[in-house]
Amino acid sequence: MNLPSGESGGPRRERRRHPRTPVAWPVLVEAGKRRHPCQTVDIGVQGAKLSPKIWLQTGTEVRLQFAPPEGEPIRIGALVWRVDADGLAFLFDQRVAHPLIRNA
Repeated sequence: MNLPSGESGGPRRERRRHPRTPVAWPVLVEAGKRRHPCQTVDIGVQGAKLSPKIWLQTGTEVRLQFAPPEGEPIRIGALVWRVDADGLAFLFDQRVAHPLIRNA
């Protein structure tokens, strides 16, 4: 029986072109005039997943302000790319460069 990747009980292979780094950084989500504090689950050069206290629709444009433990805050525009049961996935409007973010 052929099982899709990850369903055989073996380790899952990262399918993203740009892998994500697991982090627990505070992030402020600005959607219109509303500001919502959230927590980063993981981040990569082109996107991030957040564990929000709010829910936004796919396609919503936002401004994100991440507070990494080292260096300056990261401020970037993004789009809600996907809504999952455990959080929101965002696609950045440009690549992010930071020493704590994996760049593969």
